[in-house]
Amino acid sequence: MSQKTGGSDMTRFYRILGVVAVPGVLAIGYSMFFGQAAAGVSGPVDFGDLQGRELTEAAQGIRVGSDDAPITVMEFGDYQCPACAEFAALHKPAIIRELVETGRVAFVFRDFPLTDIHPNAFLAARAGRCAADQNLFWEYQDHLFGSQSRWTFEANPTGVFVDLAESLGANGGTFRTCISGDAHAEVVSANLALAQALRLPGTPAILLQKGAGTTVIPSYDFRSILAAVEELEAGDAAGG
Repeated sequence: MSQKTGGSDMTRFYRILGVVAVPGVLAIGYSMFFGQAAAGVSGPVDFGDLQGRELTEAAQGIRVGSDDAPITVMEFGDYQCPACAEFAALHKPAIIRELVETGRVAFVFRDFPLTDIHPNAFLAARAGRCAADQNLFWEYQDHLFGSQSRWTFEANPTGVFVDLAESLGANGGTFRTCISGDAHAEVVSANLALAQALRLPGTPAILLQKGAGTTVIPSYDFRSILAAVEELEAGDAAGG
């Protein structure tokens, strides 16, 4: 699957934020592991006080699907979250096959690393973005979720993340340079701030967006998401 940032979706999505400000929400600053190899920025960075449109424009998601899809399924996910790994393995493939590939929806992934309970989640999110730089985001995401047990308890999972990238054919040197610095720290932090501004309770959080309207789906299983999509589609048919 190809990937692209989801800025156009979020230009509409910002309306649900109103004028929610996030002053100091990312004042955690840089937290870094120092081990055998530099892990780079592994915690949220303070990129200023953003609100409304500014925040949504800073928080770029990764999108797959037709630009003409009338509905967007949006996941806020954490790579160290077991439920997110379950969603990725059991439910997202059906969403892609039944809804995205048929043109009914587009799918956007957004980073929501729960850094207070998942210390490697932020670095994993940056790793996903580094893979996206080499057009390997979706394949790499599957590998991250599928190998959670391999890197979750590592003090410094940088080496594992580089190995996973190389196993997909990525340039290992380029990937290591990316993850060992601060690349993508701001956009991951902006996604986290957006999730916090929306008061999302946890991960995976699934939202449906149609035009300026956004709905949070209480369950992340495919049947619940399909039912919500069909309800939106039925509303369109009734209105048309």
